[in-house]
Amino acid sequence: MNGLMAEVIEDHIREHVASPEHTDRERAQAADELVGVVRTYLK
Repeated sequence: MNGLMAEVIEDHIREHVASPEHTDRERAQAADELVGVVRTYLK
């Protein structure tokens, strides 16, 4: 399960947070989504 979660997080970061083709607002939204996923997973 941890390996799968790591892949999901890595893909999300690369596709939505670090991608220069997205606007600052889109990257901020993607970062917020990622934080939500991590918080849910770590509960």
